[in-house]
Amino acid sequence: FTYPASPVGFTFGYNDRGVVTSCNGLNPHPVRKGKLGRYFVNRDVLAATSIDDALERLRKAAPESALGFGMSIGCTRSRRLYHAEMAPGKVDIIEIKPGSTYLHSNSYTHEAFKDINQTTSESTKHRLDRASKMPAPKTPKLALDILGDETTPVYPIYRYGIPPDELATISTALMDLDNALVLVTDRRLSSAQELVPVLEHAARARRPSA
Repeated sequence: FTYPASPVGFTFGYNDRGVVTSCNGLNPHPVRKGKLGRYFVNRDVLAATSIDDALERLRKAAPESALGFGMSIGCTRSRRLYHAEMAPGKVDIIEIKPGSTYLHSNSYTHEAFKDINQTTSESTKHRLDRASKMPAPKTPKLALDILGDETTPVYPIYRYGIPPDELATISTALMDLDNALVLVTDRRLSSAQELVPVLEHAARARRPSA
């Protein structure tokens, strides 16, 4: 998924090696002028040939990074999942264990960045707080319930850009690592049946035979 005039990797994406990513912006202060912008780092990670390659690309980029972002990285081949927070000059990566729940919005939450100077919007605070109070997303349906939630009247998770909220939800992706399937919708999510499948990963065909 690509915004106009932006390279791929800036939001959510996938490649034919089974690597899937989902990215959101973070706002640390200060940023480092003249260093590596997040667009280029995000694009490079999406070119990874494996989950380990993706993580190594993040580590190599960190010393030169100018800005901040959060990125979830998974792989249909290994069924491993990680979350990385990048700050100017530093990255922290944690593994998301099978069966656990990890929620992230547009703010630093890793212990490594507990003292970082950042700007956190009211929408970010409200969305993360609301998601943390909902049932753990142990099934695709429960995950979609979180992503499509509009319970909070002023700053809902599924956003419409109604003031004081300045932004709107354009598209949402559900990435199924077990079945190598990526599902995308541009509508409000209320059930898995509303999702439109856009890819059955070529990674299935590329998996080495036993």
